[in-house]
Amino acid sequence: MAESSLRTTLLGVFFGCSAASLGGMTVALIRFIIQDTDPMSLAALRYGLAALTLAGVMIARSGLPPIQRRDFVALIALSIVMFAGFPFLMARALEDTTAARGAIIFSAVPISTIVIGSIFRVEQLTGYKILGVILGVAGAVIAMGERIDTVAPHALRGDLYMVAAVVCASTFNVFGKRYLVRYGIMPVSVYCMLLGSAVLFGIAMFFEAPFSGSLDFDLLGWFVIFLLSVPGGA
Repeated sequence: MAESSLRTTLLGVFFGCSAASLGGMTVALIRFIIQDTDPMSLAALRYGLAALTLAGVMIARSGLPPIQRRDFVALIALSIVMFAGFPFLMARALEDTTAARGAIIFSAVPISTIVIGSIFRVEQLTGYKILGVILGVAGAVIAMGERIDTVAPHALRGDLYMVAAVVCASTFNVFGKRYLVRYGIMPVSVYCMLLGSAVLFGIAMFFEAPFSGSLDFDLLGWFVIFLLSVPGGA
């Protein structure tokens, strides 16, 4: 393997591991704070602040690039899936299941991505990938075998919500790549986060209580929101 190719691969692995670590952190923090808020309001606030953070950086660097009209519908759909569906389902899951179980299921995003990519023929399913999927599923089942009835009596319901969240993230991974390549990581992230969080906040206005209790945090709570929004979101 050429030195430049090896360097690129190692850099990709580093960023992948960093993203997984941040993902694990967000699972624990959402589980910590979810009892003081509601899933829709929390998800809208988290990704809204993350989008504003990234937008500020992008405007300072190069401004907001235009999006071609033919890509609007696809980006809107991906925005709703990834930055409305995913954060809501994840937060809703952690109302019922434990942080450890949620993190184990969340770690199955690569497995789900391989399966979805193969179904839609975006990615080729090889023997090694099939083996990886089998081992990954088996490991998750073994790790989740402990009884936690007293700690989380509705854990199974939460687990199912987390599975749905994983499918949302994997769908974005599979179908969002072309737009990330076409427009860049930062612009797609900003536009999708802003749209997804706006959709969630609009829904929360009708079904939750963002202005009457759901976002009333103490100093520690706002610090958690910062961690979820900036390192964990942006």
